[in-house]
Parts: sequence; structure tokens; C-alpha cells
Amino acid sequence: MLAPLYHAADEPNHADAVMRIEGGRGWSPSTHATVTLEGVGAISVSPFGKPPSTLSLFSGPIAASQAPSRNSRPTWQDLKPPPGVTRGSQQQTTQHPPGYYYYEGLILRAGGAAGWRWDIAVSTMRLLSALLIVWLPLLSWATAWRISGSRLAGIAASVFPLAVPELTHVGATVNNDNLVTLAGAATLLGVTCAMRGDRSKLTALWTGLWTVIALWAKAFGLVLVPLVIAVYAGPWLQEWWSQHRPRRSRPADSVRRKRSWLPDRRTGVLLGLSGGIAIALGCWWYVISEVRYGSSRPPVPGFPPGRQIGHHIWTFLTYLTRAVLGRWWGDFGWSEVHLPWRLDVAATIIVGLIAILGWVIFRGRRLALVLLLWPTLAAYFVVVAQASSNYFHTHYVSGLSGRYLFVGFTGIAALVGVGCAALPAKVARWTPAALLIGAIGMQVESAHLSVDHWWRPVGGTLRQAWASFSAWSTWPVGVLWAGFSLLGLFTVIALIALIMVGVRGTGLEVVMPQVDDRGDAPISTVEQPTEEPAAAETPATDQATASGPDGDAVSTSPVGSAPKPR
Repeated sequence: MLAPLYHAADEPNHADAVMRIEGGRGWSPSTHATVTLEGVGAISVSPFGKPPSTLSLFSGPIAASQAPSRNSRPTWQDLKPPPGVTRGSQQQTTQHPPGYYYYEGLILRAGGAAGWRWDIAVSTMRLLSALLIVWLPLLSWATAWRISGSRLAGIAASVFPLAVPELTHVGATVNNDNLVTLAGAATLLGVTCAMRGDRSKLTALWTGLWTVIALWAKAFGLVLVPLVIAVYAGPWLQEWWSQHRPRRSRPADSVRRKRSWLPDRRTGVLLGLSGGIAIALGCWWYVISEVRYGSSRPPVPGFPPGRQIGHHIWTFLTYLTRAVLGRWWGDFGWSEVHLPWRLDVAATIIVGLIAILGWVIFRGRRLALVLLLWPTLAAYFVVVAQASSNYFHTHYVSGLSGRYLFVGFTGIAALVGVGCAALPAKVARWTPAALLIGAIGMQVESAHLSVDHWWRPVGGTLRQAWASFSAWSTWPVGVLWAGFSLLGLFTVIALIALIMVGVRGTGLEVVMPQVDDRGDAPISTVEQPTEEPAAAETPATDQATASGPDGDAVSTSPVGSAPKPR
């Protein structure tokens, strides 16, 4: 809400691409797609620039006197480019799959958004983006609870998304990262259920379809495909390895080995519903691009090369760490407003220590917890690889943004929740409230920096900042007051509820969800065949133990082992 329209990374291009779909113009190849003239006109009447250079970024502060009245703001279809402009710039967003843009464009088309005021159309796009991100606390809660069996872990994880101002900033602007973030979160929930023993067809179908949506949204959805396949093929691969490693043969070994070269029927069905659907329905865009352009991402002629840093390798390495980390926690607009670097580092250290504690305490689930980090780490490696290739060929730096890692955001949230549950009970019960207080602090600091940069005149007052903000706002002042009042009310209610969690000690017990009787063993706890003669074999019990991937004794029941209840 505090970010001016079009003061978010690539928002003018994203909004124009949505209105392409709304107007029935389809999805042109990125090799020759340009921003529409209406899109250019929207930039010129927005607070993006300042007369006379309305098409050049003006960082702020933005004056109230330059804001046109709401009644005089043109509709989208009536927008005109500035005099002398006859063609839009390169439309870079068509290098991406069109999923996000069809989601918003078709909804706006149903409402006839071309006839709306341009700022209402763009603000509605922002609301539709926020509708995607609003589910992250719920998905974080479900993922943490499913991986740990601790309700407190779920509560703490659900609070964590509020502590990352970059997420709330990107989530409230027009950006295709929002759809891949939601789809990645939903996919991670399905993967988590599968790792904890839920081998049902419905869960596999859920996982596969959300992976498809992630692939339709952005190329970073590709990092989910190997994770989905590995989790659903894991039990069969473990069994295959146990049967083919060198050991004394038994009479039934030859038959079992012949059958184990292919997955059993149930594993094949689950792989088809998850990874098979993802590849068949989600990868067609990338296959076509690879065939047509020789790359999974279509080229964009004239794409800005980024920032030139020459042969300074140390500067480049700094960008790979500081730029990505800073843009994960809080880097707003066109890198106009930044959270203090020390705050980013302190928050990272705290989150890292909590996550490591959860990994240490929850011994039987270490592999599953590590796999929750796969989308984030894989996306980071992709970003580093692309940036490194560009730098060593051109000595320019580009494509480094923390929001690209949000495809695995709920995995980090779940690790934080598990770490909070691993603390001593007297401390753990207060961690959700502490997280919310920390989140409020992060958001207040972000709001303070944003208001000072964009809205408060140099040497001005908060009253003047409010005048500028309300003058440029899409919505009337009464709506703004109602929105801020509801935000304050819900924040107080949430804080009171989490304080009551601390007072009552809610959720300190560890209760694993029940798994369908048809579920197989979790990926990290597949029972190993015994080495004893057949005559000495005894039926396996539900609480038999085996050596897990970390060398720890873990349960082979569908729910795995759990820490001692607090």
C-alpha cells in the first residue's frame, strides 16, 4: 500500500502484460513484443516519473501537488503516450510463461477493466496478487505441523511470513513471483506429506497439479520437479539399493531382483500423478523454447545488461551474497529503499540458528528437513549460475534478486517453526508471540523507510507525507483510514492470541497426524530387509527401527519418530 504505483520492480511491464490478456491480444514472442501504447501512457501519468521526464524513474519524494484528481484520471483504454512517442519499449515479461498473466487478465476481462480508471485497474491487479500470498501463513502452518507433529511449530511457522517485509512488498504488487511462490508453497506441503508417509493418490495429484501451476508461472518452478520425483521414487530406490547391494543371497532374491528393476505398481501410479503430470502439463513451454530458441527461456533483444562492475571479482562475489540476502529481507521499489544491512544479517543469523536447532533435535526427520530447503538452495544456485555466466562474458551484473528464492519460502518458515518447537518448553511457548513482535518491528521499520523516501518532503512532517500519499492513492481517504484501522485491529488480536498461547502452553505436545492405512513408509524411514535366514524371520512390527540416512535409529512406522513430548 505504501509503495507508489509502478514503484515496484518491473511492475509497469507486468501490468501491461496483464492488460494484453485482458484486451485479447494473446502472448506475443519476446523477440518482438513491445509495451502497448496504453502501457506507455500509464507510465507517463503515474508517479513513476516527474515532468518533464515522465518515462524516467523519479525516486522521490513524490509531491502531492503533482497528483491529478481522481475524477480526471483516464481509463486504461483512453491512455495516450507522451507527445513524440510512437512505440513502446521491449516487453520483457513475455519471456516468462503466461500463467500469472492469464490468471489476472481473465478476471479483469470479466470485469471490463479496460473501461476502468487506469489506477483502479493496476490496484486491482495488486489485490489479486495479494490474494495469492495471503495463503502462505496457512501453508507454512500445515507444512511445519506435518513435518514435526507439533502444533506450536505450525503456529510459529505461520507467523514467520509476516517477518519478511520483502515478501509483503512483492506480494502486494503486480509480479509473477507471487504465483510461483504460492505454487511452490503448496507443492512443498504435498512433498512434506509424502515424506511423512502419506502415499495417497490424492496427495500425489495435489503435488503434481501445483507443480504444473508453478511451471506455468515462472522458470523457477523447474526446481520443484526433481524434488517431487525424488520424494515419490525414494522408497522404491531405497528398497532397490537394499536388494542389490552385495550380501549373502536368499532363495527369493533372484525373483525380487528381477521385479525391482521397475517401480511397483503403486509407486508408478504415484510418480505418474505427481512428477508425470508435472512434466507432461508443465514443461511444454520450456521444451518449445528450447527447440525454437536453444534456451529454456526465450531471448529478449535489447534487454538491459545490468550494472557494469568491470573486472572486480570481489565486488561480484559481494553481489552474490549481499545483494541476494538484502533483496530477500527488504529491498523495495526499483532498489530504492533498503532495510539496514546489519538488520538483514542479524535476522539471518537468528533464523539460521533456530533452524539448525530444529534439525539437531528432530533427529529422525533430518533428511526431510533438509529437503525442505531444496527449492531455496536450488533457486539460489540457478541465480548464481546465470549471474556468473553473464558477468564473465560481459562484466555486467544482473538477475540477482532475493524474491526469486521465494519459491521455497514455506520450507524456511517450517524450519523456523520446528526450531521454535525444539526449544525448552518454557521458552518455546513464547516464541510465536516473540516472532510476531519481531515481525511488527521489521514492518514498522520498513514503513518508516518507505514513507521517508517516497512521501515525506525533505524536512517535512508526517502530515505532509499523508497528504502526498492520500493525493496519489487510488482509493478515497475513508477507505485508507478503514484499511489502516483494520490492520491495527487484526494485529492486536493476533498478538493477544499468541500471548495466550504462551500463557496456556498451547501446542507443546507432539501429535503426529494419522496416515492412511495404504500409505507406505516415509522416504527417510524405509525398513531394510533383514540378513537373517528365512526360518528366523519374524513379522515386522509397526515400531521396528532401522538406520536412517543420518545414521540415527528411526522409526519405520508411517509417522516416523517424534521427539519426546514437552
